Amino acid sequence: MDWSTILISIAGAVIASILTPFSKWYFENKKENRNERLKLISDLRNLLEHKNPKDKEFLNSSIYSRIRPYFSEKLVKKLETNSSITISPNNNREIYLNSIEEELVLIEDLWKMGLPKKKKRRNHKIQGDVFTISSVNSSIIKPKSK
Repeated sequence: MDWSTILISIAGAVIASILTPFSKWYFENKKENRNERLKLISDLRNLLEHKNPKDKEFLNSSIYSRIRPYFSEKLVKKLETNSSITISPNNNREIYLNSIEEELVLIEDLWKMGLPKKKKRRNHKIQGDVFTISSVNSSIIKPKSK
């Protein structure tokens, strides 16, 4: 063996031994952050099942204070101002819940928390003598006659 080959092998081993723990830490940290964000969104949805978004108990909760920086200023003002138009308490609650749900969907998209997008797949169906392939443009293909 040549000395240059030995030095290159040693250098490669040293670089790999340094990069392996770092990459492992990086991906574990990323996974932990994703799990914390999922838990935050799940906890908020669970809290909203039992609390009105305009209640002081909801607004003072740790869950709301953790997600508040990610909400739009418009929604935060809407939730935290005392003045509200009350048509009926239930209807008013639904308006706030819908606004919060819309924001949560945007936050999930921002954090890339949603389910992965499915590739366009063709649906094949056989009905009698007709073979149907449906995709963006549906088309019907009849089988060859015998």
